[in-house]
Parts: sequence; structure tokens; C-alpha cells
Amino acid sequence: MKERPSLIPALLCLGFVAWLAFRPVGNAPAPLPRPAGPDLVAAFAVNDDRDEAQQHAHVFATICTSLAECIEYDGQRPEPRLKTGVALDDLRHAFRQSRMKGWSFTAKYPDLAPAVETALTSAIGTSGGEITPDVRQKWVAALRQLAAAAEYAAQQG
Repeated sequence: MKERPSLIPALLCLGFVAWLAFRPVGNAPAPLPRPAGPDLVAAFAVNDDRDEAQQHAHVFATICTSLAECIEYDGQRPEPRLKTGVALDDLRHAFRQSRMKGWSFTAKYPDLAPAVETALTSAIGTSGGEITPDVRQKWVAALRQLAAAAEYAAQQG
């Protein structure tokens, strides 16, 4: 009796080849669409150390996100502590300085400060007066927009 070759090893080999051809390569996240707001890619692109620029853009995004969450939470308290635009801006500067331990983004990214200032002025204005719920929400939205722009810049590096 003549033995017939088994189909099982051939099918296993074929399945393995198909898996190799169609498996996902790497764990790279899908690219983010370019968010509305300032283009921070150019601001962070001045650093030739791309890994460092990506890390700095991500840190900047986390700072903006944290500030937005803090300002939003403060507005939900029965008696908010942050009552003026000056107080919100002071919080922003103090948080950035303490998070960066004195290091300034403008040292490596000279175009970042003007881009942030333009974005905040456009979204909020320049009044340092009383914070209404509407103005507070504008601050939160503007900071989240800056965070998204920075996270996008981090992904582009």
C-alpha cells in the first residue's frame, strides 16, 4: 500500500506564510489627524535630536492637559480658587516652571512661546479680569487644543 502525502503539513506551512505576509508590523499607533490650532510641529522641529524633541513635545502636551483638568475641576468647586485671568496665567507659569524644574521650553524652542501666546490670545483674549464659566471653558478648550497640537508634534518627530 502506497502512502499518500499528508495535507496537514502543507496547510500548516501555507497558513504560516499567510500569517507572515499579513501580520501587523510593530506596535506603532495610527497617526493622529492634524488637530485644529497652532502648528507646533515646526516649533519642535528646530531640535536636531528628534527623540528629545518628541519627548519635549509630549511633556508640553501633558502640561497643557494637566492645566486644563485643573482649571476645569476648580470651576466645578462650590467656591473656585482661580477667579481671574491673571490667576490662571500665573498658575500656567508656575506649573510649567515647577514641572520643568526651571528649564524653559523657549531655550530650545524659540518659536513655541509666540505660537502658544497667539493661540491663547486668539481663544481667550488678553483680559486678566474675572473668570466667568464661559471664559473658564475657553481656557480649558484652548489648553486642550494646545495639548493636541503638541501630541501631534510629538508623533511627527
